Amino acid sequence: MLRSAFFTTRKSMHSNITKILPSNSLLALAALALTYLLGFHIPRSAFMPFIFSYLALFAIGFVLARQSESKKLAIGLGIAMRVLLLWSTPWLSDDVYRFIWDGKLLANGIHPFAFTPEEIMQMANLPDGINTSLFERLNSREYYTVYPPVNQGIFVLSAWLAPGNINGGILIIKLFLLLFELGSIRLLFAMGRKQTRYASAAALYALNPLAILEVVGNCHFEGAMIFFLIWAMFALQKKKIFTGAVSWALAIASKLLPLLFVPLVWKWLGPKKGSGFVVLCFLFCLLLFLPLLTPGILLNMGSSLDLYFQQFFFNGSLYYLFKFGLQAIGVAQVYKILGLALAPITIGVLLYQFIFRVKKSTSSFSLELGILWVSFAYLSLSATVHPWYVLIPFVFSLGTPFRFPWIWTAAVALSYSHYSGGGFKENFYLIFLEYAIVWSVLIWELKKQNSISLPQST
Repeated sequence: MLRSAFFTTRKSMHSNITKILPSNSLLALAALALTYLLGFHIPRSAFMPFIFSYLALFAIGFVLARQSESKKLAIGLGIAMRVLLLWSTPWLSDDVYRFIWDGKLLANGIHPFAFTPEEIMQMANLPDGINTSLFERLNSREYYTVYPPVNQGIFVLSAWLAPGNINGGILIIKLFLLLFELGSIRLLFAMGRKQTRYASAAALYALNPLAILEVVGNCHFEGAMIFFLIWAMFALQKKKIFTGAVSWALAIASKLLPLLFVPLVWKWLGPKKGSGFVVLCFLFCLLLFLPLLTPGILLNMGSSLDLYFQQFFFNGSLYYLFKFGLQAIGVAQVYKILGLALAPITIGVLLYQFIFRVKKSTSSFSLELGILWVSFAYLSLSATVHPWYVLIPFVFSLGTPFRFPWIWTAAVALSYSHYSGGGFKENFYLIFLEYAIVWSVLIWELKKQNSISLPQST
């Protein structure tokens, strides 16, 4: 257990801070106002107004989430902020227009993995809803799509329910993501009622500005993946292997990353139950990915993923350090060298967690820690770390004493400086500041383990 003196000090500091802050109702109104500004009036090109508004929203969320008497207020406020953003136009990212594009292709009976947008525009007769206006809003027009089955299902529903209306299609996608977010918050709240280590989890997630702005606000399907993973964890904690396997397969079919964590789940459940989980998860993945299991489609998806890892660089940390170091000594084709050199490190972290840290137990604590460290290693060694990627280590830290991923959800907003003024140019000073903050908090928390023993069960 964490030492009582440590918690007493934290509670005393928090009590002193809250005495000088406005009332909760005023903080809630301020949070709604900031959400409105960030969603409707402050584009990513206006970096200074954006970062100050974002950090103010983060601070308000922290204060409300940490007050035990305001947990329900925090959750209700988080939901209200998401509902408010249903009518905003995504402008932190333009990925949503590719979602609309893929949905319209599916609605016309065209496999979205079969053609690049550039190839579609060369057709004599364009499919219904596909036009130059939509094409010009796309990024990566020369690449095949990479979005997996769960996403594609929602894309086509948006095309069917709002034909000929881009804004209507975006609203449909946002409504689905809102439902996923409501599900995640509800499950975290239920877990908090049963296990004290999740006591603040629902409120911290509900009021986190990264989750609010990037999921419902800007239509990123990390929200779907997170819901299915939390649902899977909730089911597996109750030893419902079938439900857990189905949920985990749906998470993989939303984003591929949860595939990396399957060995840790096997170890935590034990050989017998773990094998049942893996077999069921594999079978449901096979069913979900069946439309993609043709040689041509797999090659197209693989080529886009390969180009993504070769040509996309954004907000990297250790990857950038190695990259600049190799370039400084004249090494060519750095991405190929780093791809071969860094991938084994992530696998090494996974194996270490698998062999030494994750234990078969009635508590999922060791599993959550394992996923936290593996996802953090993966992102630390990645060439591309978009802000919404940080939501995975953040969610899996909620039931642990570690808060550096939560700090990262604030610091990662510095990466939006790269769009300052309307262009794109990475600010390496702010990238350094972002990761200096995250790693400083991480090192501080690790040092605390010398005097604070982490709980092994609840």
